[in-house]
Amino acid sequence: MAGTGGAGSAIAHAIAERKPSELTIYNRTQEKSIALINKLSVLFPQIKIKAGTSVPEQVNIAINATSLGMGETLFCLSLLKNSGQGHLYATS
Repeated sequence: MAGTGGAGSAIAHAIAERKPSELTIYNRTQEKSIALINKLSVLFPQIKIKAGTSVPEQVNIAINATSLGMGETLFCLSLLKNSGQGHLYATS
């Protein structure tokens, strides 16, 4: 998912409650990603939560929770390009 503000933090928390095996968080400011990861890791130690630094090979769900919304379409579309069929893309 992209974005660590209020909406992004809430979405990340809701995803973590579903107990995925892994959650990757992207943000323009790496420190904000790390801060959110640290908070979530305390609450959900069984989940592998990491900061994204490059476009992943494959994703199951791509979520754009950035302040620019659809203005960052190219980043999220590059995630979707690698995600395969039947996956969800959501924007805030």
